[in-house]
Amino acid sequence: MARYYFDLRDACFAVSDSVGEEHLSPQAASERVAQILSQVAGDLPLEQGCKSILASVRDEADRVVFTAALSIAGHWHDHPEPDAAGAHDRVAELLSMGASRPVAA
Repeated sequence: MARYYFDLRDACFAVSDSVGEEHLSPQAASERVAQILSQVAGDLPLEQGCKSILASVRDEADRVVFTAALSIAGHWHDHPEPDAAGAHDRVAELLSMGASRPVAA
């Protein structure tokens, strides 16, 4: 099995995985990064506009072997925007949990 490292970044923050996870194949690592992106996206507050998260997968030689991006767009129609206070703090908290660990709601 090979060890892969999962790094995340958005417009405000970046987190580099220093622990990594072992996977049987590159395909398994790409499936794991899809899980990570969906977990993080599910916990991020969706504000007016667009939210994009980029994930990079590195191998044991520290080479980026796979990248994936997830973008979510939101727009309020005839409603005031919700209070977004603390949204950036929540993003920082989620990203600092580390890409290779499940994100708790």
